[in-house]
Amino acid sequence: MQQIYIEYNNYKEKDYYTSQNIGIMQKGKVSFISDRDMASASDDHFILSIDGGGIFGIIPIMALQDLAQCLQSSHGSRDLYKYFDVIAGNSTGAIIAAGLVTPKGGQKTESVDINEIYDLYARHGAEIFPEKYKGFIDRALSLLLRKALYDNTGRKKILHEKLQDHTSNEALTDFVIPFYDTTTGPIYFTRNHGSHSYEPDGALSQDAENAIAKMVDIAMYSSSAPIYFNPYKGDTSEEKIGNKKIEKFYPYTAYDGALYQNNPALLGIVEGRRDFPHGRFHIVSLGTGISYRGSMLGPLDPAHPASQKSNINLISALLPSFMEGNALGVDEFLRSEPNIDYIRIDVPLNSGMDLSMDNPSQKHIDDIRASVIAASSMNRPIIQKVCRKLISYRPSVGQ
Repeated sequence: MQQIYIEYNNYKEKDYYTSQNIGIMQKGKVSFISDRDMASASDDHFILSIDGGGIFGIIPIMALQDLAQCLQSSHGSRDLYKYFDVIAGNSTGAIIAAGLVTPKGGQKTESVDINEIYDLYARHGAEIFPEKYKGFIDRALSLLLRKALYDNTGRKKILHEKLQDHTSNEALTDFVIPFYDTTTGPIYFTRNHGSHSYEPDGALSQDAENAIAKMVDIAMYSSSAPIYFNPYKGDTSEEKIGNKKIEKFYPYTAYDGALYQNNPALLGIVEGRRDFPHGRFHIVSLGTGISYRGSMLGPLDPAHPASQKSNINLISALLPSFMEGNALGVDEFLRSEPNIDYIRIDVPLNSGMDLSMDNPSQKHIDDIRASVIAASSMNRPIIQKVCRKLISYRPSVGQ
């Protein structure tokens, strides 16, 4: 079968094919799909997966802007949700995913545009990450007093402006968004199959198949990174049916899904196989930057010169370390899986740049954009291949 992915090794592109490609004419344009893929497009299903990474969410957003532009110019539609059976996202990726699947205002077939999601980061990042705890002393006091660095208020306000009061059952395509409940543990929420937790024996719980939640709450759960934010408590309002009061929304008090699934591609496959158990899956997985920084924790031996990093900074580095390790593990597995068409797109971050996930300054945003632009000669051809593939398998979308 065909397997395409991109990785960066000394900034060189590796693009792998395991079967011969055949050109197919589609509306006067050439698309390329493998000989096996030609057999039955109806059995092929697409998953979009978006990693977490704070303000570095600008990286997958820019990739999706390119993809939307390609689809619009070649196929007449830039509605990304129409091309994917499942959109999975964690943390900052959950915010992006929620925007892509949530109806825009009172629209029933139009989602929040990817350019609007970009503006959320570029123009409103300072409302999500205000200047309150930028200094080392402020951060130290915050951790010593067991207070989060940032309040949830600004983030919720910005998300509500985009997602309004739309609920999970109103999503325009299926989605998967993970988070970590303070009582239950790992959770993931979907449109088609409600909410799922894990039993003590590792089996998925089936007791919340019909759960519904506000999209704002789901995005807030998944993006409440420990240290940076307090756990977020969702809406617990009730409605009355006859004489019986029932919970209108399924409530959680939760932290960021990065505590167990920063790269949510595997959860996307799990969800996809519920509805398409015999389908073939194509995964487009978007990262939030490769830094080649090695360990972010530094040697743990107190006698080592490099261990002078304070405990405050060490604690702050733990979450990014978990995130990076999880993403690399999922990525390595999916690359080696012969029955999955896996496309991974990420960007090498420029040497020496600030790696803070909570820095919304214009300089930091410009540095992130510069890294994306520097990698465009490698990434854009891959994005164009994704565009052609989506058009080949979803010819009716642009009609």
